[in-house]
Amino acid sequence: MTISNGVADAIEEAVTAAYEAEDYLLADGNRDKAKVRSHMLEVLKHRKVLSRGERKDKAISRGAMVAAVFPSLAGPDSWSDEDDPALAEAVWGKINSILWSEARTAATSPLQVLVGITMGNGYVMCRTKVGAPDPVDAVYITDDVTCIELDYVQPEHASLERKLRSHVANVEMLTLRHPDQRWLSGFDKKLKSLTASGHAQLSLALEAATTGPGEDDDANNEDDSED
Repeated sequence: MTISNGVADAIEEAVTAAYEAEDYLLADGNRDKAKVRSHMLEVLKHRKVLSRGERKDKAISRGAMVAAVFPSLAGPDSWSDEDDPALAEAVWGKINSILWSEARTAATSPLQVLVGITMGNGYVMCRTKVGAPDPVDAVYITDDVTCIELDYVQPEHASLERKLRSHVANVEMLTLRHPDQRWLSGFDKKLKSLTASGHAQLSLALEAATTGPGEDDDANNEDDSED
């Protein structure tokens, strides 16, 4: 459905008003994304998942996150009570989308970074599905390796496989339209290069994470003492 400029502007104004109602605006009137993330983290900190079985009860759904971070915002159960139910629904949907985007689990996600800085001790933000019979998107933080494997590593591997299959299909198309060894050779060369550089980077990360602080310095000091 196409939204007219006037409707889009009304939605944005109402979203900004919702931010203002929760004190999420900066002095210049812009939305304070950092403050919203901080509030989201506080919500997640109180719902830490410590084992695989806790996910269904402690992971917080997208809708519940909206209600927790924007408690003054009219939710699905009260849209009909608003002066403009359609606008209320659109505003809720927009904020729902904004918060779910903030809950991206990528290493570069500001909220994921904040989880690592604030929580430490191996905590990772993960996404999952909760509820039956119609599961909905949910997010949680955990330091449980099984949960991390299920809801972070496996989805990442699946995403990587999809991207690789898509690339292979593209190279296959080129090969069929322009039969040439260069396409296969180029694919093999790039894949080997990416695998080698990725392995090296991850090996360095593992070494850095498992080497105790000061171990190298202690070794150097021992060498100095023998002279």
